[in-house]
Amino acid sequence: MGKSVFIPLLAVVCMGLAFASYSSWEKNNEIQQDRLTCPLIKPEQIISSLERDLLNKPAEAFFHKSRITIGALHIASESIQLEQGTHYSVPFTITGRMERKYIAFVRCSDLKDITYNKS
Repeated sequence: MGKSVFIPLLAVVCMGLAFASYSSWEKNNEIQQDRLTCPLIKPEQIISSLERDLLNKPAEAFFHKSRITIGALHIASESIQLEQGTHYSVPFTITGRMERKYIAFVRCSDLKDITYNKS
């Protein structure tokens, strides 16, 4: 292997390692920020953030409804639980022709970062 190939290859490997290190550091920083923020969050903040997200989200793809209304949304506020110290799980149902159960996972340091799963 000549120097003309070795140096660019070494540079690419170093860039890859630097990127991997930064990604790992950033993820650890996010987890630490979540763990510091979680104890400060009130259930009302979580519910408000979840309602806002659901009412403004295009619902067709995941929730099988053209839109979600506040009357069709039932959040089990007494069942909100802290998970792994980084996010809250929030069970809820959406009613209509059928009742569907879901769980929302709300990240503590960014209440707009919400993911959904079927229950």
